Amino acid sequence: MFEAFGFNAKACESMVVSMSNVGAVAEIEFVDDDVASPDLYKFSVSPAYDTITILWETKLHLKKDKFYGLSRLTSCCKTSLMRAIS
Repeated sequence: MFEAFGFNAKACESMVVSMSNVGAVAEIEFVDDDVASPDLYKFSVSPAYDTITILWETKLHLKKDKFYGLSRLTSCCKTSLMRAIS
């Protein structure tokens, strides 16, 4: 396909693969450091407005009898996360 435009096919294919992996991060496995405390809420969500995903594969794992808080700068999707939870 790339030869029709005079490009090196192997170099173009390599570039496409490299570009598709930009920003890819190895997923960190969740380690439950408090197995004695029962799970209260555990989920993964990707809320979106129209075609724009605002929180991509956000994971949340809450334990019973623990306190949690959300604090961050403005416009970082705290409200969207709370709406997804509710």
